[in-house]
Amino acid sequence: MIYERVKNCSIEEISREEGLGWEEVQLIFNHCAKELEKEEWEAPERISLDEFSHLKGHKDFITTVVDLEKKI
Repeated sequence: MIYERVKNCSIEEISREEGLGWEEVQLIFNHCAKELEKEEWEAPERISLDEFSHLKGHKDFITTVVDLEKKI
């Protein structure tokens, strides 16, 4: 599924691999994201936060949030 792949790769990578334009991949991602927003979410009881540098020596950081109960 393109939505899941975009969460782990860049839109440019997916568009190249799938033979789609950047805009097409972005539209697919946005459509799926809006559909997921409609789902009811239960607030997690415990979460874990982790922050790491995107590139060594740079100040660009990525933060991950994990639901410790569901591992999402």
